[in-house]
Amino acid sequence: MNWYLIGAFLTAGLVLMARSAWIQGELDKFLKALALVLLLLASLSGFVAGWIWLNS
Repeated sequence: MNWYLIGAFLTAGLVLMARSAWIQGELDKFLKALALVLLLLASLSGFVAGWIWLNS
């Protein structure tokens, strides 16, 4: 599967979830949760990159 297609589906899903949260009046909670998930993924990827760098 093409990576652009996967990115497009992921983006469309996030946009639809953000629209739903906006309609329900909970956009701030959605954005905070999204930021937390991105922070955790960035921390995990940094840890893995550091681990690979140290072991190579």
